Amino acid sequence: MDPGVPRSLPRKPAYCLVSRTLKQQAVDGLALSPLPFLFLPAVTGGCLRARREAIVDVGLHSTAGWMREAAIGVGLGAALMLLVAGLIVATGGAHVRLNADWSLTSLLSGAWVVLWEELLFRGFVFQRLIDGVGALAAIAVSAGLFAVAHGGGNPGLDGTACVVATVDTALGAVLLGLAYPRTGRLALPIGIHFGWHWAQGSVLGFDVSGAEHAGWLLPELTGRPQWFAGRDFGPEASIFAVLVDATAVLLMRRWKAQSGNGLLAVPASAAA
Repeated sequence: MDPGVPRSLPRKPAYCLVSRTLKQQAVDGLALSPLPFLFLPAVTGGCLRARREAIVDVGLHSTAGWMREAAIGVGLGAALMLLVAGLIVATGGAHVRLNADWSLTSLLSGAWVVLWEELLFRGFVFQRLIDGVGALAAIAVSAGLFAVAHGGGNPGLDGTACVVATVDTALGAVLLGLAYPRTGRLALPIGIHFGWHWAQGSVLGFDVSGAEHAGWLLPELTGRPQWFAGRDFGPEASIFAVLVDATAVLLMRRWKAQSGNGLLAVPASAAA
């Protein structure tokens, strides 16, 4: 799960036309950086309009039930990352202390990137895949694409750590993919995704996919191998992340099978 600026930005003709036109108007690259985050929701809205559907049909709501699922997802994602980091620290891969340069702004970063990724990988196309080939096949396809999109070009990633990070990214995508059909809404996957990254970078201060983050805590890495502690890339290149995510996937799958109507059964009154 990568909260950094996506490397696989949309390359469709419409996006390129808008980007090129703005560049011709002397709009610089920094000002263009929010364009993908605006373009994807616009495309999603256009697809929904063509099907005579509303934004709620892609799994975005503003109800109490939706917010409740998102909040539970944030807690779950944060707990998973805290468990990964705790295992790294407990086994001597890192030490942590308070960061004297911490600021409140750092705790609020990453939300828009997470929303963008969830719309891209668990949004309209993913949901049409579910309609066509079923949930499990759609999750497998989206997990592969997610891993490929976050694979190459990441700083601080090579050798065994590259394999570990790719496997963990795919497992994270499976976990997020299972969370959508469980409720039929994007609240849970968005919450899990955000909670994971928020805890990893903004709270714990670990690198996120090779990018430095100023967190509330400041980790001091030891000499353990990268595949063990993640090091320059971050905990997602650690074997502990693979173990935690694999366990979470199994529990999510089992939870779904037992409850039958969703991971979080939301009463009709709460969803209204």
